[in-house]
Amino acid sequence: MINILAILEDNRLAGPHKRLLAISNYLNTRHHNDVRVDIVFPLNPSEELKREINKISRNTKFFYLSLRRLSSSLLDIFLYLILLPRDLYLIIRIVKYRDIDIVHICGGIWQIKGVIAAMLTRKKYVWHLNDSYQPNIILTLFGALLRRSKNVIYASNRTRNYYQTYVKTTNTAIIDSPVDILQDVSSTQKKKNTIDFR
Repeated sequence: MINILAILEDNRLAGPHKRLLAISNYLNTRHHNDVRVDIVFPLNPSEELKREINKISRNTKFFYLSLRRLSSSLLDIFLYLILLPRDLYLIIRIVKYRDIDIVHICGGIWQIKGVIAAMLTRKKYVWHLNDSYQPNIILTLFGALLRRSKNVIYASNRTRNYYQTYVKTTNTAIIDSPVDILQDVSSTQKKKNTIDFR
């Protein structure tokens, strides 16, 4: 059994949330003897996100944490960094309690808490990048963590082109958001989009 903890630091429903909810529901329903996916969301998810969560809540364990969300204002960056130790403690507790094997960070370069928690607990992790723009101050602050990442997934070619100067590993894949995750994927496509966890 492989235990995965997926982390999203944003409480607003968007593409990464839909992808994560669909894939975790599929894995937890169809492959529950082989893999278990738990999900960390911030407290107070948006109404749209709550509706999506309620559709699959039977099959997936959710942890709602009081995570500080980052924005580009200097005050928000300051508060984010001040509260970072507390947020890391909350995530690390779950990693240990749920005996997590792989931490899956779902989001842009600013979503660093899962990365640091995985490093501190010596767990494997994959950073699933999905955006193609960040303010320079965010890239400067967190680019060093991305350079250290051994496993990176891009949500699109555009995302890869944007971040490739920060990514040093060759262990990467481009995985588009699924349209229908129950649709058969050719063996060639499966091989192309496989990451060998290091």
